[in-house]
Amino acid sequence: MEPDPAGEVYGRLDAWLRANAPTTAARARPPAHPTRLSEAERNFGLTLLPSVLGLFRWHDGGGGPADPFWLAPDFGMLSIQGSVREWTTNNEVFIDEYGPPDDDDDWEWNRLWVPIATSWTGDLLVVDHRPAKPGRVITFNHEGPMMDELEHPSVAALLGELYTGLSTNATVNDRGFDIVDGALQWR
Repeated sequence: MEPDPAGEVYGRLDAWLRANAPTTAARARPPAHPTRLSEAERNFGLTLLPSVLGLFRWHDGGGGPADPFWLAPDFGMLSIQGSVREWTTNNEVFIDEYGPPDDDDDWEWNRLWVPIATSWTGDLLVVDHRPAKPGRVITFNHEGPMMDELEHPSVAALLGELYTGLSTNATVNDRGFDIVDGALQWR
């Protein structure tokens, strides 16, 4: 198995959250069970990239919209089961609306995008599993074309940016944050 390139960031993020935003840290679920990861791969019909497996082996999501475990401003981490649900729903909607998806089309849903985080309004952070673009993290905007503002070349880059912003009290994707009652909140 390939090593997870984001592996070193997980511990730093957990340590920072425990020390500075313990309420948010407590929202992170334990790692996904290997059986659930295998089931997800069967549902997706693909082998998950090491970065996606590593992410769900780190934490199997967090709380819902009222108590999220943030991966980026306005995007809470999905569980592996939540990822499968979002993926299935989007495949069904786009097949009903537009016919079978085109694996090279950036403007609509793509069955080779694996959701990792949600805005709870229909937008998703997804990891691209297409052979030409493996591992990049993009925002799927349910109301229109893919947005590029939150594009990262990898899960490691996404989490690295999150850690750097939090640990230096800087912005993350042009958003500041506050800690309120131990919980990370985006401005």
